[in-house]
Amino acid sequence: TVLTLFTYRGRPTNDDQKAKEEKEDTDLALQAAREPMPRALADFLHHPIYALERHLRRHETLRPLAREIGRVSAGAGRPTESVFRRGDVMSCRSAEQWLRLGREIAEGEQPVKRLPPVPPPLRRPHQTKKPPRVSVSVSEGVEEEEAEPEEPGNEEEEEEEEEKKKERKALYTEPQTLLYHPPNIPASGSPIPRNAYGNLDIYTPTMVPGRGYHSTHPLTCHAARILGVDAVDAVTGFTFGGAETGRAVRGSGRRRGKATITGAVIFAPHREAIAAVISALEAEQQVEEEEARTRVILGWWRRLALGLRIRER
Repeated sequence: TVLTLFTYRGRPTNDDQKAKEEKEDTDLALQAAREPMPRALADFLHHPIYALERHLRRHETLRPLAREIGRVSAGAGRPTESVFRRGDVMSCRSAEQWLRLGREIAEGEQPVKRLPPVPPPLRRPHQTKKPPRVSVSVSEGVEEEEAEPEEPGNEEEEEEEEEKKKERKALYTEPQTLLYHPPNIPASGSPIPRNAYGNLDIYTPTMVPGRGYHSTHPLTCHAARILGVDAVDAVTGFTFGGAETGRAVRGSGRRRGKATITGAVIFAPHREAIAAVISALEAEQQVEEEEARTRVILGWWRRLALGLRIRER
C-alpha cells in the first residue's frame, strides 16, 4: 500500500547496515595503522597495534618467535623496553580450560606461563573463628572447654581447595594443544566410558566418543533404563554465581560451578529404540497432564453446581 511504501522508503536493510559497519571498522583500522608509535608508556595500554610485555594480562603471552619492532623509554635512569606487535600476543589457558574447548595438551609440551597461587581472601569480622567457650563446674571447680558445633561441610574438600590454591597454575597456548579424542564405546555397547563423577564431558560435538550418540532429550536416561541399555549423563558446561546455581566455598569467597546436564550419551545403534520409548513416554505424560487438567475442570464445575444448589435453597 501507499502507507507501507511511505513508511519503509529509504530505511536501510540489514545488509546495508552490515556493509556500513564493516566500512567503518576498516577505516578505523587504517587510521590506527597510520598513527606513529606512542612515546609514553601509558599510551601502549590497550593499543590496537603496539604492545608492551609489562601490559600483558594474566592469560596472555608473546609468541615464541616474536620480534621487537622498537623500543620505548621507561623514564629517566631506567632501561628502555621492547615494543611488540599486538598480533604477537597470544591467549593461553590451563589444561582444564582447553578441555572445555574440546582440546588437550600435547604430550611433552611445557607450560609457557605459570600463574602465582591465589592469595587467601581477607576474613571479615563475622568470618573469624570464635574462641571456645569456657564453663566452670561448681562441684569440681574445674574449667571445662565446650567445643563449638562444627558447621556442616566436607573438610577434605576444603583441604583440596587449599592445596590447589598453593599450586601455580600452568598455562598453554593453542599450538601446544590437540583435538581431544575420547575413548570409543565397545562394540557391545556397554559400558560407556565415564569420568570420575560418573558422567561424560561433552563440551563440543567432537568430544562424543566413537560409536556414541549425544541425545539432548531430558528423558534419555529414563528411556535407556526401561530398555535395559547403558546411558551416561552428558555435562555440556557449568553455571556459576547465585545461591541457586553454586555453593560458596567456606572462607574463599568463590562459588563452585554447577554442572549443566543436557541429555545423555548412548550407544548409536540404540538411538531409534530409545527415540521410540521417549515418544511413548511423552505421549503418556501428555495423557496424564490432560487427565489432571480434566480433574481440575470437573472440580470447578462441581463447585459451581454446589454453589447454585445452595443459592436455590
